[in-house]
Amino acid sequence: LFQLGYLREFQGNLEAAQAAHERALAIREQHADTALHADSLFALGGVHLVQRNNELARELLEASLTLRLAMFGEAHADVGRTLNDLAILDWRNQDFARATERWRRALEINEASLGKDHPTLRYNLGNVSFALSTRGYPREALPYDERSLALAEATLGSDHPQLVLPLTNLAMELGYLGEFRRAQDLLARAISLMEETDHYRRLMAQTEMAEAEVYLGDFDAARELLSRASADLSLLSGERQLDRSTEIAVTRARVELAAGNATAAAVHAEAALELIAGIPEWGSGDLRRLTHRVLALTSLPDDPQAAIHHSLEALRAGTTALGKSSLAEAVDLIDIAALLRD
Repeated sequence: LFQLGYLREFQGNLEAAQAAHERALAIREQHADTALHADSLFALGGVHLVQRNNELARELLEASLTLRLAMFGEAHADVGRTLNDLAILDWRNQDFARATERWRRALEINEASLGKDHPTLRYNLGNVSFALSTRGYPREALPYDERSLALAEATLGSDHPQLVLPLTNLAMELGYLGEFRRAQDLLARAISLMEETDHYRRLMAQTEMAEAEVYLGDFDAARELLSRASADLSLLSGERQLDRSTEIAVTRARVELAAGNATAAAVHAEAALELIAGIPEWGSGDLRRLTHRVLALTSLPDDPQAAIHHSLEALRAGTTALGKSSLAEAVDLIDIAALLRD
């Protein structure tokens, strides 16, 4: 039943996975406080994590962590895996500092228990990088992305499709740091490795390349990349299509703003806001922030009240997505202070 649960989860049948893991847990609870009991708690918690049953997932995962700590001590790979999943719940609950610390601790534990060159560490490295980068610390995140890519290349070779994610993550970090040529090279390599059916990641990479072109001053190249990405949106469906459509619209607004076309930028930003309305707030904070920042800038100098409104909305969205005391919050507060002063 335990193995069947994982098989059904791998197949995407979460309802069947949950049923199998619940039956396995009921049996193993007859032999409570064992490693098998902890494994079933962890497995069922993981299914609820994917289903976003956050409170139930936390209850199961914390119970598993308690057992694993008692049996194995802190420096055990199973403890690291449990901390990793609990960190996801912390992040969803906007406890960003605790999530980051748990992801760091999971990495340290897995390095000690598995070795610093173990291939699965690239997922731990990616989590720490995500936390740091999302909170506005790309320079601190960069070494984790570089190491993740190096581990993936050492394990998979230089031309494996699974290199797409670490290549894209590292490219995004370099873009944040202004190393746009290097970012472009990595994104081009990522696109060349993508499987023909990996439309979602290809559109994501094209959007990131468009961002790089903006900073390099080639607005026509950015527009062409976004047009190609838009033409392929029909290859996606559901949430994945909405996610890519929204980011393309936000990027188009930023392209036109950088090119000095305030009217076109405002049109694209308003279209982006309509799309963002269909995304849960916990999953769209950064896009909301960027869009409101575009609208704030396009409101000036004609409508300073609208600029203040959109700046405040950008601050609220950024705080929701990144927490307080992030670098994004500092930037937004400075902008609001300047508007109020003027």
